[in-house]
Amino acid sequence: MDQQSVNGVHDGLKPLSVDLNEWKANARLIAAAPDLLAALRMLLDAVTDGRTHGPEVYEAAAAISRATGGE
Repeated sequence: MDQQSVNGVHDGLKPLSVDLNEWKANARLIAAAPDLLAALRMLLDAVTDGRTHGPEVYEAAAAISRATGGE
């Protein structure tokens, strides 16, 4: 595992050990979040078209709600 202590990053008690691969993956996911949300909204609009569908559609709608704070 690629772990390093990062200067200035601490939990109040000791420096944190950060897995740089995980940190980079999280940063990429955060950067992609607006595009992922927009794509999910477009996909949901395309598949629902006013009709009721299975649990996947409800999960997609719930994920959008969580990402937007229920907006």
